[in-house]
Amino acid sequence: MKKNIYFLIIVFASIQSYSQNVTKIDNATYRCEYLITYQLDSTNVTRKNSETMLLLIGDKTSKFLSLTTFLKDSINEHSKSSSNLQQLMAVPKTAFNHNIFKNYPQGKITNTENVFKDYYKYEEPINLFNWTITNETKTISGYNCQKATTTFAGRDYVAWFTNEIPIADGPYKFNGLPGLIVKINDTKNHYEYKLTSFKKVTGNIGFIERNYIKTTKKEFKKAKKEFSSNIFERLQQNGITVTSMNASEKRDFQKRISKNKISPIEKGNE
Repeated sequence: MKKNIYFLIIVFASIQSYSQNVTKIDNATYRCEYLITYQLDSTNVTRKNSETMLLLIGDKTSKFLSLTTFLKDSINEHSKSSSNLQQLMAVPKTAFNHNIFKNYPQGKITNTENVFKDYYKYEEPINLFNWTITNETKTISGYNCQKATTTFAGRDYVAWFTNEIPIADGPYKFNGLPGLIVKINDTKNHYEYKLTSFKKVTGNIGFIERNYIKTTKKEFKKAKKEFSSNIFERLQQNGITVTSMNASEKRDFQKRISKNKISPIEKGNE
């Protein structure tokens, strides 16, 4: 039953995404692939998972998203109907639905993410990080790297950047160092991003135009928490009633969802 509920949510979200209107915002010049390794349970260091994330770097902006989201967007962009639903369902699931645009608009970070069928958008200043650069160096993924540290959203981070790629960017929202971030992790090792591929490309960086709910980070996190805490109520509000589970089973399912929820990379209520 648990898998059936997830399947229902994924199918509904996929159907909502057809006929996308994509606006080109920059030329893509580089494509970076990062492997994110994250801890599924903060009390169990052995429960970890990983997936591939993409950083598309352009002349003025960059876009960070999961490989899964990139593939689904590509399918949707070339789809004229729901005939490609089978292709969409064959793409692996992602734990990270965010799209992060740096310097779009100029001087800002734009974040877009969906909570079930609702899409949210909020902006932050691009200079979020106060870095301390050290003299410590080592080789990572074949690059000569230098160590830097920072604190962000309730976590302390150690980053390794390389002057061999003089691009002040990195995975997730991280940016502002005098070289591309090759590896970054929080000191508790709940999250780690490591560069696995860097290559020059020719393409576009696109922004999907939707009827976004414009909000703040605080309000978005609140909406996300409310959905995961009241999943059956939110499904019913969207015209989906789960009749194959009684009240006790629904409560047990909701408890499992809460227990297995990934610790957010950004902690606190800011």
